[in-house]
Amino acid sequence: MSTEEFLEIMDDKCRVIGTVIRQEAERANYITQNVLVFVFTQDRHLWIQKRPMSKKHFPGMWDISACGGMLKGEQPQQSAHREQKEEMGFSSDLRFVETFLNEFPGEDGSQR
Repeated sequence: MSTEEFLEIMDDKCRVIGTVIRQEAERANYITQNVLVFVFTQDRHLWIQKRPMSKKHFPGMWDISACGGMLKGEQPQQSAHREQKEEMGFSSDLRFVETFLNEFPGEDGSQR
């Protein structure tokens, strides 16, 4: 079984235009679908994590509870549960809030 993760790449209208391995999507700064998970404690505190220094974007910075790329064929809810389990070690009820386009600068600092 392959350990490579495949992501769907999108155009600027959020239409799927292809599939590539995660490393290629990150290297080429393609637009991909991602999920962001915000976990709150019962007393309304946000659970955050510190990004590993190995991350391409914002290494070592504080970040939201969990986030990551949607794998090819995954639905958003499925992806959110997988990311939460991978990064936080547990599952919980999750609720969809909104969709948005988040762009990172390319290697040269330009926006897509």
